Amino acid sequence: MGLITTPREYAGRAEMYHRLAQLLSAGFTIIRATHELVRTPPLRSFREPLNRIRLALENGMTFAEAAQNTGGWIPQLDLALLRVGEETGKLDLIFQVLARYYQERAMLSRTVIAEMIYPALLLHVAVLLLGFVQFMKSWNTAAYFAWMLTILIPLYLLTFFTVLVVQGKFGDKWRALVERFCKVIPGLGPVQQHLALARLALALEALVAGGYPILRAWTIAAEASGSFSIKRTVSSWQHKLESGETPAALVQQSPEFPELFANLYATGEMSGKLDEALQKLSEIYQEEGSRALRTFAKLAPRIIYILVVIWVAYHIVRFWVEYYGGVLKEF
Repeated sequence: MGLITTPREYAGRAEMYHRLAQLLSAGFTIIRATHELVRTPPLRSFREPLNRIRLALENGMTFAEAAQNTGGWIPQLDLALLRVGEETGKLDLIFQVLARYYQERAMLSRTVIAEMIYPALLLHVAVLLLGFVQFMKSWNTAAYFAWMLTILIPLYLLTFFTVLVVQGKFGDKWRALVERFCKVIPGLGPVQQHLALARLALALEALVAGGYPILRAWTIAAEASGSFSIKRTVSSWQHKLESGETPAALVQQSPEFPELFANLYATGEMSGKLDEALQKLSEIYQEEGSRALRTFAKLAPRIIYILVVIWVAYHIVRFWVEYYGGVLKEF
């Protein structure tokens, strides 16, 4: 993916996977289906990586292998599911799953952006007005613009950095930083946890259904979850799993997994219907994560609005106190 993933790119990926699923269902080979996407890509920026995938397919690679050689353009979750789809002969179904997944992400991203537009505009108006108050004190145009840039540039950089790290473009150290960052912000911690668990369950369901050994399935799914803490926890299970302990027992012992996740997973393991339990867990945590993100997107603008109003009121009162204080001193 790009440095910053936009709702438009998420929607483009949803369309890409949807069209691939349709073409395979219609009897197209994967090479011919990819060729059609190269000819009319969902987004212009998709043409070059899709063409690289097409050339790799023509050289004998599988779709998952070709996708892995696109320099990180295809995320780990997609790669894990694509491998399973090819090994089980259900690649069209995997494309449908990924299409729904990215459509949901596009909708969530648009919701967050729409909710944040008003407080962002309000903040800029507040900075302009307060800058004008400072300008009235000295009538210095250079100082006026310098004051505004001193406020706005750090805010732009902070926003860019936050979006960048939350989208998980870097390695384990950054993932750990993002998780710590999310936990200290009220309302954002559950979003990160629920969506990571949804990705974990989605990948694990496909891997288990594909017949992967349980240790390998958990290792790949933990990487696909995008959570450093989940990956670290699962990597510590290797010796215990090899010694005969079940994943259900280890999940129940780990604080990284909520009680609901542990109980449903254990029930699925005991009943022999683990794939159904994982599908249910994926749906539950995707819904919970989406709901938590929508709630955060609605509350955050209101909090920003209140803080901006308090900030503006403080500076206005301070200005008039200083102004009238100076006038009274003259008498």
